[in-house]
Amino acid sequence: MRMNDQYKNFYSNEQTSVADILKNQSTLKLQDKIVRLPGRNMWRLDGKSKNDGASGVQTADGLAKLGYKVIGWDLEWTHHGKDGTPVQSVQAIYKQIVNQL
Repeated sequence: MRMNDQYKNFYSNEQTSVADILKNQSTLKLQDKIVRLPGRNMWRLDGKSKNDGASGVQTADGLAKLGYKVIGWDLEWTHHGKDGTPVQSVQAIYKQIVNQL
């Protein structure tokens, strides 16, 4: 398998990729419906969407239909190295996300 095709199999079936994400949420006991898709910079937030290619679009759409906020990888919430506290506030990160869209 070529490196640039590493997620092709994962996203080849929307039902199984969504089921995998749901299983992870359940296993980790996560309460919030916020997800970053593996290897994709896709967004589904407040009725807006952004794709970085065709692979994963159906998975992102399926998660959005289930009420998930799909957050892309082009934004990083930085933390202080010494104690791990966030550099940006929640409001600042949210504003960056809205501006990205």
